[in-house]
Amino acid sequence: LAQLIPCDVKSVMDIGCGECLLKEFLSHNIKYYGVDYQKRTDDTIVCDINKSRLPQIDVDLYYIAGVIDYVEDVPQFIKDDKVTDAGYMNFGIKPYYISNLITDMFEEGFVCKKMIWNYKERDEYYFLFINSSYQA
Repeated sequence: LAQLIPCDVKSVMDIGCGECLLKEFLSHNIKYYGVDYQKRTDDTIVCDINKSRLPQIDVDLYYIAGVIDYVEDVPQFIKDDKVTDAGYMNFGIKPYYISNLITDMFEEGFVCKKMIWNYKERDEYYFLFINSSYQA
């Protein structure tokens, strides 16, 4: 998933960071902010995304992998926090599908720049959404 991150990104907020595995795959030039509902490492920012907004930190990219299933109101989360990257949809847990995600992101000004379907290993979808006003 780290390969989806554009080369000009200088800062990333990893929402639902868990053990901060993404950090290991990032260039040392990228400022990393790990956010999770509980303290995972000394520098984890604790935030329950179902109860409060994301920390107000200016970052180039929001990274979400395997978290959308745990968000109680995905459209509101997208609207409130302007997320720009999302991981897989688990169709068995929640009636929120890829088409919903793409539509909700588009309505908030984001377009899907890249999608990968990892069907051979884990049957997961990976998306890169960018702000439609972003010039790369």
